[in-house]
Amino acid sequence: MDAEWRTVAAKIGGGVMCCPLPAADIVRVAGEDAAAFLDAQLMNTLPAGEDGCGYNGYCSPKGRLLCTLTVWRAAGAFFLLADRGLGADFAGRLKKYVLRAKVAVAAGDSFTCTGLIGGEGGEVAAAGARLLRLPGTLPRFAAVSEEPPGGGALQAREVGENIWEAARIFAGAPRITPATCEKFLPQQLNMEELGGLSFNKGCYPGQEVIARLHFLGKQKTKMFRRILPPQRAPQPGAAVTDSAGRPIGSVVTAARLPDGRLLVQAVLPLSDEGEIQFRAQGA
Repeated sequence: MDAEWRTVAAKIGGGVMCCPLPAADIVRVAGEDAAAFLDAQLMNTLPAGEDGCGYNGYCSPKGRLLCTLTVWRAAGAFFLLADRGLGADFAGRLKKYVLRAKVAVAAGDSFTCTGLIGGEGGEVAAAGARLLRLPGTLPRFAAVSEEPPGGGALQAREVGENIWEAARIFAGAPRITPATCEKFLPQQLNMEELGGLSFNKGCYPGQEVIARLHFLGKQKTKMFRRILPPQRAPQPGAAVTDSAGRPIGSVVTAARLPDGRLLVQAVLPLSDEGEIQFRAQGA
């Protein structure tokens, strides 16, 4: 897949690319008990210092992913970049568990967020922008600021959101959508491989289910990437069938490549080696 991405990048001009991400779902968690509160809610350990960031996730009591998160600390608070369209729901769920803890949870809409593909992030020259390394095998970053970026702040070529999504899929990172919220276990989306899941931390919602799958070794499916000929793009959550029409998995996300082919991220059996196709009603 790395060779495939290099081919795609070369066709659109190569170099460092940027993509404005206007719908940045960022949640702020502050207060004296913020660290202990989040540690009891999230499935991975929190960043230790204000210079670092980490990959994480939030699960239902049944161990199903509600959203994936990039977490960082700044000015005595935690900030969590959630999957697009899920920030408000995530913040609302957190608030239900605050109870008497000294914690304030707020969904912020005042942030400017720009995605970067390639380079090492040094292309961000805007004062006050926080650079977050995003998960996966490709160099991808999110530049987050509470101020609009000034002209020429990003020394990178702008690309559309479809290329941004394609880069994410090539990198191997999942994205939860409203259609797939509570559908997948973290291991099915390779969260452990991406450094977003810890088995050495305290309890959190869904931990028992997730730990049982890990320690008993019963996992049968995981997320794969496939490039398909030009066709209608399936929606997240659409069924995947084998060549005989038998359901074998589910679509996570899909993106259109510049040459018209379809890049699909799907949860499939670990033993799957055969031809797959996507049901038309999921398109």
